[in-house]
Amino acid sequence: MMDTATAVQLFITAKRAKGLSFSTLTVYRYRLDLFARQFMALPTKPEPIESWLANPSWSAESKDTYYRLLRNFYRWLSKRKNIPNPISQIEPPALHRKIARSLERHELMQLLAFTNHSQTVKAFLYLLIDTGLRLSEALSITSRGKFNRDRGTVSVSGKTGDREVPVSPWVRELVCSVLPWPWASRDAAGWAVRKAFRASGITGRRSSAHTLRHTFVRLWEGDESLLVGIMGWTTSRMMRVYRPYDVKRAVQQHSMFSPLQPIIMNPEDIKANKL
Repeated sequence: MMDTATAVQLFITAKRAKGLSFSTLTVYRYRLDLFARQFMALPTKPEPIESWLANPSWSAESKDTYYRLLRNFYRWLSKRKNIPNPISQIEPPALHRKIARSLERHELMQLLAFTNHSQTVKAFLYLLIDTGLRLSEALSITSRGKFNRDRGTVSVSGKTGDREVPVSPWVRELVCSVLPWPWASRDAAGWAVRKAFRASGITGRRSSAHTLRHTFVRLWEGDESLLVGIMGWTTSRMMRVYRPYDVKRAVQQHSMFSPLQPIIMNPEDIKANKL
């Protein structure tokens, strides 16, 4: 029977060789170390793992996160070491739909209209709102050379590697006028954004840079298939988290695209039994 800590180390080494980012590997290591402290010998039956995942202090989202990581972990072990995969016998945790925090257009205007933001903070806010970037990706823009004026994009590095993201020309010029960013860490930049929220009168548990990322997705009115690339998601799964069912938008589009629309041009025809 394999020692769990040894299995974790082998898995992390393989993922490092694959090229996963330092931040992703750090999160993997932290979570799997918790698992290894609970089980010195690697569990090969589903029941002990189910008991661990049933931790009452964890949210449904945390249970789902650990479940998906363990599924990845055991699939690798099964393929590499021919170890039985108990996760295949465990049902994924039930997730209840939540409405993530995002801003309405008037709140965006309120945030941006506050006159006491420094020019640097203002540029950073405009960049986040215009592109939907993660904090770490926005901070990876370190010079004018990151922008491709001909293509209308900016090159960023982050959680899922490197990619090009569309950016408005005037936002590009605003950002270029203040680079380099003054923040040495993601935490420092995040604090500056939260402070800007509070200063402009927008408060709440999720008044943060990630709120602006959610807002970008919610207010995007273009081709939804492009959002996966713009946001840097590896799959379309996150679309359900960032952009759940929107009743208002559904009603608006239903009025245009219902199959009855091209048939019934005049509702009075129904009352007159003409259709």
